[in-house]
Amino acid sequence: MKKLLVVLVAAAAAWPAAAGVLDNLRPAYTEKAVKVYRDLAYGPRADLPTEGAGFRKLLGGWSGPHGIRCGRHRTGQTYDVYLPKTVTAETPVFLYVHGGTWSQMLDKDGTSVDLLMALATRGYLVFSMNYLMQNDLFTGGESTPREGATFAAMLADVDAMMAKVAEIRSDLRISTGKVFMGGVSAGAHLSLLYGFDGGDASGLKLSLRHPLPLAGVVDIVGPTDFTLPKEVTAKALTFPLFAGGGKKMETLFGWLLDLKADDDPAHIQSELKRYSPAHMVGAKAPKAILAYAETKKGSNTDSILSLQNHTSITNALTAKSLAFAERIFVGSNHMSLEKDAIPFVLEELEKLR
Repeated sequence: MKKLLVVLVAAAAAWPAAAGVLDNLRPAYTEKAVKVYRDLAYGPRADLPTEGAGFRKLLGGWSGPHGIRCGRHRTGQTYDVYLPKTVTAETPVFLYVHGGTWSQMLDKDGTSVDLLMALATRGYLVFSMNYLMQNDLFTGGESTPREGATFAAMLADVDAMMAKVAEIRSDLRISTGKVFMGGVSAGAHLSLLYGFDGGDASGLKLSLRHPLPLAGVVDIVGPTDFTLPKEVTAKALTFPLFAGGGKKMETLFGWLLDLKADDDPAHIQSELKRYSPAHMVGAKAPKAILAYAETKKGSNTDSILSLQNHTSITNALTAKSLAFAERIFVGSNHMSLEKDAIPFVLEELEKLR
C-alpha cells in the first residue's frame, strides 16, 4: 500500500501546477496524458447589452446532422484547454479557432479533437475557442433575426481569448515558448486576419490589443480573398471563393461585412479587401502554414472552396518575400482535410518551435 501511494503521489507531481484560472478545476477527462478542461469562460463581452431596448439574446441548443452548436452565453464566450503532462518555460502554445461558415460550429468532439489531441500529446498547451457567430444575435423577439455578428465582433472575441491565453500562460510560468494559432475554413480566415493584423501596423483598424506575438498561423482550407474577380455590385453581393451558396451565401456575407444592398460599390470593394487575408499581408507577418484540398486533380475546388484562395494567399506572401509552407492534398475535400493534414501541420510547426 505504501509503495502504491508513493507511485500515485509521484504521478500527480508530474503534472504542472495549474495555477490561476485552472486551479482547483476538475478536468472533463484525461486521455493520453492530456487533461482536458471544457467550457471555461473568457470575456465578458462589454459591447453586448444584457437588458433594455438593445437586448440581444444568444441562442442555445443543438441541431443539424453534424451536431451544430450555437453560442450559449449572453455576456461571455467559452474555451477548452488541452493541458499536456509536462509544461516548462519553453512549452509552445496553440490557439485553435473552429470553422463552420462563421455561423455554426461543428461538434467539438468530432474531427477537430484529433488535431487538438495530436498537438497536446506532442507538448503543446492547446486552447480551443468558441466565438460569437453570425447567427447568434437576435433582436425584436426571438423569432426575428437581425443581421447578426460581424467579422469585427468575431475578431474582438479572438483578441479577448488571446488575452486569456496570455493569462494562463503566465500562470503556468511559460515565458519563452512560442505562440501559434490557426483553424479550419472560417476559423482559418479569422486566424490569418488576426495574425497578419498583429504582425504589422493594424490594417483592420479595430483596436485589437494583440497581447502575444505569433510565431506562426495555420490555415486549413481558409477563405483568403473576397475580391476574386466576379461580379460584385451594390444590388447583388456575389463571391467566387465558394463553389455554391446562392442568395443565402450572398446575404450572409453582406451581414458579416456589415454591408447593405444600396451601399456604394467602392465601399463594398473596400470592405471586401479589408477582410481578405491575402490583402492584409505585411512585411512582419508570422509564418503561414497552408493546407488546401482539391477533390480531384484539375478540379480547382475542394467541393466548397475554390482553390483560387490558395493561389491568392501564396501570391501575396511571395510578393512580400515571406517564407511559408504549403501543401495541396489532391483527393481530399473541405470537410476531411483537417484530419488528413495533421501530419503536415505537426511537421511544419515543429520546424518553428
